[in-house]
Amino acid sequence: MWTLILICVHLNNPKDIPGIVRIDFPSYNNCIEASKSIEYKLKFENFKVTSECKEKSLLSPITLPTR
Repeated sequence: MWTLILICVHLNNPKDIPGIVRIDFPSYNNCIEASKSIEYKLKFENFKVTSECKEKSLLSPITLPTR
């Protein structure tokens, strides 16, 4: 099982992560294809969304960094 991780991050402060989304896929190829098709629009120009595919068994629970 593979997980697509989407992270919204501040361009000038990488520790400012207001959100994380995880979506499970049955295979690495499915995960990669989904990551290539992502479109997003953010209200604030100082943020961007990054994506990465990881094996689900290697992931820890979602925690957001504290300031």
